[in-house]
Amino acid sequence: MPRFPRSNSLPSLTTIWPEFEGFKPAESKQRKLHDLLASAARQARGSQVRPFYSVRQIAGFFQVSTSTVATVYRQLDREEIGRASCRERV
Repeated sequence: MPRFPRSNSLPSLTTIWPEFEGFKPAESKQRKLHDLLASAARQARGSQVRPFYSVRQIAGFFQVSTSTVATVYRQLDREEIGRASCRERV
């Protein structure tokens, strides 16, 4: 459960990636996760700042560590397409 109230303005993760069945053995999880989240962040971006998916939500859905998700979020923030552009800073 999140520490702060969240609105449900974003679609569920299974709605966005209904066909995700896991990463391929030789595939870089971090690179693939970056590409998927960058696409989702671009689609979610609007004129107002709004909540984005939590690190734990993403880690649980993609079955990766929270540190992997945090690393990808930092990369997206540096590229100005990540959480900073679509979610409130906490």
